[in-house]
Amino acid sequence: MKKGGRVNKEREVSLKKKVMIDIFLMREMWPDYNLLQSIVPAMKPVAQGEWIEYGFWPMIIQVYQGDTRPGIGNKRYLTPRILAWDRIQQNSKADTSGWLSVGKSSRKLYGFLEIRDDKYIYKWNDTARYGLRKWQSVYKCQYDIIEVSFAKFSVLYKQSETYLLMDKNTRDNAVTSSEKRNVSGRLRMIYLLLKEKDTGISSAGLAYESSQESTNTYYSIGFLKSYQEKTPLMIGLIHEWIERERIKGMHYFNFGAFWKEGDPKSWKGYSFFKKKFGVTMIELPPSLIRIKWFW
Repeated sequence: MKKGGRVNKEREVSLKKKVMIDIFLMREMWPDYNLLQSIVPAMKPVAQGEWIEYGFWPMIIQVYQGDTRPGIGNKRYLTPRILAWDRIQQNSKADTSGWLSVGKSSRKLYGFLEIRDDKYIYKWNDTARYGLRKWQSVYKCQYDIIEVSFAKFSVLYKQSETYLLMDKNTRDNAVTSSEKRNVSGRLRMIYLLLKEKDTGISSAGLAYESSQESTNTYYSIGFLKSYQEKTPLMIGLIHEWIERERIKGMHYFNFGAFWKEGDPKSWKGYSFFKKKFGVTMIELPPSLIRIKWFW
């Protein structure tokens, strides 16, 4: 009886794995991602079919994210609306006639790592691999990696040098969007801290989120208490994130946004650090816009 129950349980787990979407998806395209959870509440975001509408009169904005041409519909409005179409693929073959491009440069730059086995470390550069060896052989025994609440993580994040040196808009948006998705219940938000065993001090942290309906996971926030720290703490945390989620069946590890021309200079150093992990870079094409007048 027990044996049969175990077999049925294993079959149930197997079936669940089979229905998961196993392709790389930008976080906005995850089946269980809710764009409403990432927009500042003061903008009053609401879902309008496949569009997200937010803003105040007379500046009403509707955003659509996807590579297929969006439908505009014939609904009449009392005020004009700015329609923004955010594509994911630069080479999308969707018909873009009637839409104007916002500039020529990419909207955002992201990097991801595809992992199918435990050999992914060979994709890291020499510096990252050396740092991992030092972490595992010398430093890891000096720390506990603990999972904490958003509240505790955010307090320590805001006290860190990473936060204090970052531009205000970026750091505030990171905290707000993480908090909203944490309470939404649709994604797994995990907050990790490295705690020194001797002192109890939390020297670094990493927050990530994983899709329940695909094999994608996303690096959300990382911080160091002090940039004077020479121990490869972040390498240890990134390895922890990858190992935790790889074992759970995640295959695509999105390292988040990378610095590009025009972005805050405070992004540059950490973007250089993240490139050490052998990520594949993706450029999101510029937004397309059109104005919907009174009709």
